[in-house]
Amino acid sequence: MPRPLPPRPDLLQLKHQAKDLRKAHREGDNRAYARIREFLPRCASASEAEIGAGEFSLQEAQHVIACEYGFKHWEMLRAVVEVDFDMLANLNDREAQALMREIDQKDMTVALVSANTAVQEKFLSNVSARVASFKRADMEVSQVTAEEIEDARRRILQQTVLCVREGIIRWPEGQKRQDGERKVDPFKAPGDLEGIASRPLDQLNATDLANLWRRLAEQAQSNGILSLNDYADSMVDRFLYEALQLAIDGCDAGLLRGIMETRLDYTILQRQRTRGKIVIEGTMELLEGDHPAIMHHKLAIFVSEPSPDWGEESAEVTAAELAAQVHQTPMAEIPLEQLVDLYVQVAQLIRAKDGEVLGTLRDALSQKRDAISELMHRGLDMMLDEIDPSHIFESMETQLKTRLDAVVKVHRMAIEGVCALQSGKDPREVEEAVRAVVA
Repeated sequence: MPRPLPPRPDLLQLKHQAKDLRKAHREGDNRAYARIREFLPRCASASEAEIGAGEFSLQEAQHVIACEYGFKHWEMLRAVVEVDFDMLANLNDREAQALMREIDQKDMTVALVSANTAVQEKFLSNVSARVASFKRADMEVSQVTAEEIEDARRRILQQTVLCVREGIIRWPEGQKRQDGERKVDPFKAPGDLEGIASRPLDQLNATDLANLWRRLAEQAQSNGILSLNDYADSMVDRFLYEALQLAIDGCDAGLLRGIMETRLDYTILQRQRTRGKIVIEGTMELLEGDHPAIMHHKLAIFVSEPSPDWGEESAEVTAAELAAQVHQTPMAEIPLEQLVDLYVQVAQLIRAKDGEVLGTLRDALSQKRDAISELMHRGLDMMLDEIDPSHIFESMETQLKTRLDAVVKVHRMAIEGVCALQSGKDPREVEEAVRAVVA
């Protein structure tokens, strides 16, 4: 276990530690011999007598001290202690992106205040344009002290050391490295991924999503995550778009998971469950034959701000117009008050002896594949077949639960995929994370 550096280490004290170690070696201290054997490769298999009889330079003593603190060599330790933040400009783009996944973004914003242009551009050019604009704005109004800036930079350099130790990046010494540096080429999605981008999430299966996130991980691995910007913009599903955009923006994987799980639990599921309940209750009200005004009152309890009480002036609509409305409206996203009004208008047409309205609406819904459309279609179909109302209710409740469970699964697959992508996992691991949801 490496020794921890003090919060504000002093290079002079560390040099004294190296001199003390060298002195202990000269005096024949067995504990010094053990430390040298552990961290000096040429002495790894030497006996105490051989270590004591051999030369032990100041540079070697400094190397041992650096290793005891968890650094690969003295220059790495020196860079952290003296806060040589400018050296991070020597990272290539892929290394800069990898480092930013590991550091606190608040630290990054503070550290970039008053940093030289090369360092600022290195990091701001490796986030999305949106995030770069946020950071520049924060930097302009920042009132942090010089001490706070130095502390943030030291924490980033210490994280850089950890990334080097884990093989994520190389130590940024010497001239700026060009390997991996290139203009970001937008992802040219093949036809199958274009098809996925054009469909809502609830119409994608496990194979679609595993393929999607694996291919995106391959692209991010070869060209960087910023190359996925255009593909994110092409996504019609707002959940997928938001998840991928947050990953591109460099959102921490844990925060990203929390945001998307909250979105699923408190927005998507809650609204879909409420829409489903309106459809079931609306179907049962149609079977009961209640007056449209009474139906409106009963269904309006599901809406926080319902439309005004139903009146006779609301009756001017035909079955064909309702069918056209249903055909054109994304039922999975239909506003709750509009869904309530739809059932009230159906009740009104039934009351006006329009015998075609149920069949016309069923036909308009027959080609739709979202959960709400299929639930509405099932209710209308069973009504037309004159199935017992209690069976209709049970059947629709079961279908709603099944479809909501499916909604949870596809959204959780999306969450696992984007979090694995943001964590920098390789494409195979990303695909496995997605498939594990339904395993």
